[in-house]
Amino acid sequence: MKSKILYIIIAIILVISLIITAIKGINVDLVYGEGVTISVTEKDEIKTEDAEEIASNIWSKGDYLIQKAEYFNDGIIIKVKEVSDEQLEKLVNLFNEKYEKKISLSDIVTEHVSNVKLLSLVEPYIMPVGLSTLLILAYYAVRYRGAKRMIIAIGNLIIAGSILYCIYAVGRIKVDLITMPLALSTYIVTLAITTAKFELTDKKEE
Repeated sequence: MKSKILYIIIAIILVISLIITAIKGINVDLVYGEGVTISVTEKDEIKTEDAEEIASNIWSKGDYLIQKAEYFNDGIIIKVKEVSDEQLEKLVNLFNEKYEKKISLSDIVTEHVSNVKLLSLVEPYIMPVGLSTLLILAYYAVRYRGAKRMIIAIGNLIIAGSILYCIYAVGRIKVDLITMPLALSTYIVTLAITTAKFELTDKKEE
């Protein structure tokens, strides 16, 4: 009875999560979200910590990302949600003050970037996780002589994955760099707990 109530509650929360996702979408961190990249290049190397200091004087913490330019080691890329002409002008002035150079707005390249598709984040894990799951389920079938506990394990994984999704959707938690490691940790812990329960049940039945 308690299990049925729990399943019903999870199902209701899952439906609510799907509705929230359909209306608002998934909340993604700036690293994966839509925004504007601002590329600044100079003959002399621009230090990341200097760019961090300059950006913090223009945008609030969490509203910008700093990274070295991929093809220009002396350049820097700042990603923000949005940028105005006034902010770009202030950025140029602060860089000029810091490095005693004369960078103009023409030296700044801005480019709009779209949201990263969440499927592209999951795709690298589909094959290894899928293969691992098949091997583990095959082990369950041999170890516990039947498909019953295979089905239980699959159910536990679905429930654990649904709970994690609901937490992100309802709590509007941002999908960021730790999301996939957290999902993999949830997968591993769920299987470990499931296996431990199976073993404990077998010992009690002996």
